[in-house]
Amino acid sequence: MSLKRFSMTVRIVQALSFKHLFAPSIWRDFKRGGFMNLKLILALFLIFCGIGLHAQTPAKSAREFTINIPESNVEFFVGSSVGDVNGVFKTWTGKLHQAIPGVPETATLSLEVTAASMSTGNGLKDKMVKGKDFFYVKDFPTVSFTSTKVIPSSDPNNFRVQGDFTLRGVTKPVVLQVTLDRDSKGGGQIYADLSFDRRDFGMTRSVPFVRVSDSVRVRVNLSVMPAPVAATIEKYSWAKLIRIKIN
Repeated sequence: MSLKRFSMTVRIVQALSFKHLFAPSIWRDFKRGGFMNLKLILALFLIFCGIGLHAQTPAKSAREFTINIPESNVEFFVGSSVGDVNGVFKTWTGKLHQAIPGVPETATLSLEVTAASMSTGNGLKDKMVKGKDFFYVKDFPTVSFTSTKVIPSSDPNNFRVQGDFTLRGVTKPVVLQVTLDRDSKGGGQIYADLSFDRRDFGMTRSVPFVRVSDSVRVRVNLSVMPAPVAATIEKYSWAKLIRIKIN
């Protein structure tokens, strides 16, 4: 191919539209070049125009987990001189995220509990626990936990999870003791225990003639499963896919 003809080819592929590219006046100049000219022009046109190919490939980024709320629970326990008080929170949400799939140390967990949804199974106890001296749900409607660090142990299923615990508008660092019971599908059960001193969160009052323990235990049982993995779009250049051979 002569330099003159190649230069004309480049000029053609720089046309602004398909209409210009397939104009009869342009193709008449390449009558002698035949198929080779046609192949070169079409290939260069695709390259210059940056036409992309798209392919669906599995996402390799972070993994999200779905928490099965009906099969999970958040409970609290506190001892007293007249018997233990335990309650269940009926309304709460949670998010579990793993930055590197399959590596628990990269996980983050957040929980937000609706304080007024607690139930001890006893109306008088509910009124007391939800009142101003304890959870004070009227002014502080949510209790929350957000993890900050996951610390592994010698047992691959046991971890310590550091995080920020917020109760009655006060946020304190706490540690969850976590045990994993994995299943064959990448999910399973997460059992977590937390103990805190209620006085650190403004629960300094007690009940007349009843000694209430200062230590409160929270137990979390989460049934989790991997969320469906979304596909990501990878863009390929025609320039990488087309090989041009000019004789």
